[in-house]
Amino acid sequence: MRINEEAPCALTVVGYPFGQMRDQLLVSAAGGNPPDVAQIHSLWIAPLAEADLLQPLEGLLDQATLDDYYPALLEGKRYNDQLLAVSWAPSPIIIYYNKTLLEQAGVAVPQIWDELLAAARGVRALGTDAAGNTI
Repeated sequence: MRINEEAPCALTVVGYPFGQMRDQLLVSAAGGNPPDVAQIHSLWIAPLAEADLLQPLEGLLDQATLDDYYPALLEGKRYNDQLLAVSWAPSPIIIYYNKTLLEQAGVAVPQIWDELLAAARGVRALGTDAAGNTI
């Protein structure tokens, strides 16, 4: 998104297919015409920051706005101790599990990621169910 210099309240929105967005950001920045605001994937923050293509947001967002975010969401958008992005639409992550399969595999309900991986491996090791379906 680029702020229209002649009419500061007007915005020029340029859309790209998501698969081309990163390349378009790099091309526009290399050409000296980067967007003022861009919706990017979280995984792009570090490489774009390394290329010096992101500006820190400190001072641009007021504290009341920042207070609306869960602290972990903001920490995940920091690079070299600078806030470089905020989540567009944060959403909760929910993991469902099959209690019966965990019991059959002899694993407890996971509480941390390493336990989740171990539980998944344990369930996978069950092989197939009584009907021959892969678990």
